[in-house]
Amino acid sequence: MALKLKNPPGLSNRTITLPSAGYPYRAFPELRGGQINVKAFTYEIESLMFGATGDNTAKQYAKLCLLLNKLVEWPRGFNPGELLEGDSTFIVMTARALTYPEQYHTFETTCDACGEQESHNLKIPDHLPQNRYPEDFRGYATYTTFNENVLDMRFLTLNDDSECLRMSRTRAQKNIIDSDAQDNDYQLNRLSMALITANGEKPQNLEEARGFFKEMPTDERDEIIRAVRLNAPGLNSRLTIRCPKCNEMYEAFIPITMDFFRSRSRTIRTELPGGVRIGVPGPDQRSVSLNGTATEGHAPDSRRNEGGGSQGPTGGTPAPLAPAGANGPPAPPPPPKTQPSIVQTS
Repeated sequence: MALKLKNPPGLSNRTITLPSAGYPYRAFPELRGGQINVKAFTYEIESLMFGATGDNTAKQYAKLCLLLNKLVEWPRGFNPGELLEGDSTFIVMTARALTYPEQYHTFETTCDACGEQESHNLKIPDHLPQNRYPEDFRGYATYTTFNENVLDMRFLTLNDDSECLRMSRTRAQKNIIDSDAQDNDYQLNRLSMALITANGEKPQNLEEARGFFKEMPTDERDEIIRAVRLNAPGLNSRLTIRCPKCNEMYEAFIPITMDFFRSRSRTIRTELPGGVRIGVPGPDQRSVSLNGTATEGHAPDSRRNEGGGSQGPTGGTPAPLAPAGANGPPAPPPPPKTQPSIVQTS
């Protein structure tokens, strides 16, 4: 008889509607309206995802596309690299929520006015608003800057972002740019790749678009980056928060990193046989006291951390749950905190 888990993971799949509603994928009728079926993480998928950390850009991109191929059954001929960045993130976050349905993402924000730090717990993607686009969206947004520059810009795909990062790393490796300037060069590539027209004129090539943004004042360029980020299809990770200390309003972005996709630590109830002692000095061990003087090791207190398993019909004391050196079992994780201070999301 096959082994069975007592509390298996949540639903194995869910039908979702992509934030883009499928407008970039009109060549594939199956993606019309943006409805797809997403699968939960498996052992193979999680190993693939976490193994991408530290790999070079090409390997990370290849693994992400492979990951998306395992989470969704795409129409024949569709390349996941053509997904909008926001759509791909939404897919992976949905799969993560399917795998760990009861877990919350914990993060801290800092008030710009007084420096007060506040902890938040949110279920993602359920507790985040979304930027949603209609199926017949024209494919680009128009931005008018404070210097009256009118820009038509599209949203980038995974392929676009991978190419922008590759170009910047190549420039740094060839000493065309300083390695410290690589991040700025990458953002410049992203703006240039997204640009369709500037003040009614189409750029002849990527270098012309790069030159246009290089001549633009830094604060104007940064505002365009921020505006594109805030309006791109996908989850909107910006929170508007009222500080509980000074009552001022401030904005914060939810930090989503690879650690978000890992399962959270939970308490494991451990049973050990009698005679086992955890986190005690050895009989031949020399220790250093708080005043810096060496003292002979001593045999542990025979009454400390005695084994015998967990409490139950057979009696015995609870075995320690904490790692070596900790005093007793850790407290259970607190229940998710409500967020009365978050007054608006947009």
